[in-house]
Amino acid sequence: MHQDPVLVAEANADYAWVLRSALAQAGFQPPYPVVECPEALVAYLLGEATFVNRKAYPLPSFLVLAFPAPVQFEMLRWIRSRAEYNHIQIAVLTEAEREDEAAMARNLGAQFCHPKPSNRTRLVRLSKRWMRSGPRPKAPKPLPVREAGRLARRKA
Repeated sequence: MHQDPVLVAEANADYAWVLRSALAQAGFQPPYPVVECPEALVAYLLGEATFVNRKAYPLPSFLVLAFPAPVQFEMLRWIRSRAEYNHIQIAVLTEAEREDEAAMARNLGAQFCHPKPSNRTRLVRLSKRWMRSGPRPKAPKPLPVREAGRLARRKA
């Protein structure tokens, strides 16, 4: 069971509400914060701007990335380029059922890629499938700055 928060990246507030409801019904533990644009997603993950408080906005273990293409693929590429986010499972929801988009999402590191379900029942079913997948291992905790500096000097 996913105990850490699930982050929802969806521009449509109505669909985000339905998605959060489906996640709850599937058994994901709240909270389910929502970011409505790519800039907010980056700020959330970096812990910047309004998301600086990690107690209120902890890193997610699961991300539902439902922005339209090609933005979702740019975000996926950015997330997977940063080692500190490799523990996050990512489900990409596309606007249409296109095999090229599914292949691109998987090649960029998404665990799941599906067309956006058109009704709540299908969305709940899909969320339950994600739930059964289980969480990925946690990201290693970063070393304190002092320790990281010592390691860097040793390698030099």
